[in-house]
Amino acid sequence: MCGRFTLKTPVLDWLMSLLPEHSKHWERMVTELQSKHPELCVPRYNIAPSQTIVVITQSPHGTPPQLASMRWGLIPSWADSPNIAFKMINARSETLVEKPSFRGLLGTHRCVVVADGYYEWQRTPATGLRREQKHPHWIHRPDDGPLAMAGLWTSNRKIDPSKEIKSVTVITADANEELRPIHDRMPSFLGETVALQQWLDLDFLSEKIPTLLGTSPAGSLDAVPVGSEVNSPRNDGPQLLVKITTAGQGIDADSANS
Repeated sequence: MCGRFTLKTPVLDWLMSLLPEHSKHWERMVTELQSKHPELCVPRYNIAPSQTIVVITQSPHGTPPQLASMRWGLIPSWADSPNIAFKMINARSETLVEKPSFRGLLGTHRCVVVADGYYEWQRTPATGLRREQKHPHWIHRPDDGPLAMAGLWTSNRKIDPSKEIKSVTVITADANEELRPIHDRMPSFLGETVALQQWLDLDFLSEKIPTLLGTSPAGSLDAVPVGSEVNSPRNDGPQLLVKITTAGQGIDADSANS
């Protein structure tokens, strides 16, 4: 799954790196985003569900995608409470076409969640008097480069007819063999330029979408054990990414789910 992620890379640098073909548009879009949501344009080390995040939405073929801010945790158009979002922070790539909440979004509501790493907690079983523990890891590219997480978005006006709530879910896939000992799921990354372009292309046929989603190959990501301070979404800052080497830095599984 993906329940926390990072974006310490400047948004403009991220866009220029992965979507350079639209470079002449990005500076204007980032300036507009910064004027409306300056809090989204600073380094963020512990992004959690219900927070506002930066996403890129689809556009017609040959035109630049759009930059947007959305709440993490999908709130379907039919929902009458935002509480459902906490159950919909992720969507399994294998069942997107089977789930009504996701199936209808594949054609025109695909997006990319802008990130450069994510956190996952590795469980260690209880032994003797010691409770089950969860040890956090920060997972990122070996070169610390940007990551494009595949997502789906929607809008809701039922909760408040006077206000449109735009929200997003992160698509997940099976973890690769290197990361599976930490967790059996991982975000579905659009690692190839062509896949990223097609995912954001409104004219790309939705029945071909499953071919773009899948597991990142071994060697494409590094997992760094980090301290339990990341467990609380109230904590932020570069200290969360410091690698730990000492034992006993895990947290109780019950606490990790709080």
